[in-house]
Parts: sequence; structure tokens; C-alpha cells
Amino acid sequence: MITRVINPQVKEERQVLVPLKHVNLQGHIEAGHTTLDAQLSFVNLSEADQPIECTFEMPIDQQTVITKLLVQIEDRIFEAKIKAKEEAKEQYDDAMAAGNTTVYAERSGKHQEKITLKLGNLLPNQQATVDLQMIKQMKITGGAYEFLMPVGFLPNYKSYEQLRIYKEEEMVLEPSYTFQYNFNVVSNKKITFLSVP
Repeated sequence: MITRVINPQVKEERQVLVPLKHVNLQGHIEAGHTTLDAQLSFVNLSEADQPIECTFEMPIDQQTVITKLLVQIEDRIFEAKIKAKEEAKEQYDDAMAAGNTTVYAERSGKHQEKITLKLGNLLPNQQATVDLQMIKQMKITGGAYEFLMPVGFLPNYKSYEQLRIYKEEEMVLEPSYTFQYNFNVVSNKKITFLSVP
């Protein structure tokens, strides 16, 4: 998750990282469909004295349907509801201006190929957990169902030349996160072949 923080003393804005701490994937495969529940936990390690706005983008193909989106910040849970885009943006902007913690998400891109999630007013040392549930029809390849686990939401930290958290003296961050997954396969017929690369 990437965000921008403004240093009010020198009026400098810079890009910083809100690192991923843990990923938990729970999958259910049945009747040619996959249900995937992805939980991603981030923490704001910035020591800036003001809350920050975080932006998270994940590629998602057109055949994937998002059935649930929850964000938990401390003891508060935000549940996504479908609204007209302009109305949702206006509510998000109003909450940001009032200093309230707020969440906004949309499918975006030319072909709706990504989801953009914004967390507004995340305080220093606060953790945010994003719970995203998706359903997708599986492809048949060589007479067998094929499931490709999406990895677009897993960050490639090597792609950033320098990753820094804003502090009075800058500190280079070498992020790491834990990864856990579990998949259940259910079939009313005998499973004759199962392959995991």
C-alpha cells in the first residue's frame, strides 16, 4: 500500500510505504467455481503527526465478481456498499475533511481491470485489515479445471528503488510479511488428478 505524506514544517510531500504485514487466503473450489477470501493486514509505521491517506491497487480480471469487502481498523469495521460513484466520492471527501476515518473503493481502468481502495485518515501505528471475497468461474484446460491463484495483491517490493518511512531522519525499510493459505476442493465425483506446481 502506497501513500503520500506531507511534512508540514517544510511543506514537502513525499511517497511512503504502508507495509503489508500478513496475508491470509482461504479458498473453496466446487462445481467449477472458486471462492477466494483474501485478508491483507497493513500497518502505518509513519511517525508523521497527522493521519495519512493510503491507496491500494490490485489487478482483477473482468470475470471475477467481488462479493464482499470489509476493512477493519482497530475496533471499527467498514463494510462496502454499492453506491453511485460521485455520491460515494463525495461522502469519502466529506469524511476526510472532517478528520474521520473513512474507506472508498472502486473498480477502475479502461476495462475495469483493477480495484482501487483508499483508506482515509489512518493514524500512526494503526493497523488496517482488508477482507476481500471474490468468486470466479474456473477455466477448463486439458480436460481439467484450472485455478490460478491471483498474486497481484502481493507486493513486489524489489520494484521500488528506495522504500522509506517518513521520520525526522529517514530510515530505509526492508519490508517482509507472512503468508498463509488454505484451500478446500469439493466434488460429487471422484477426483482423479490434482496437480500443484
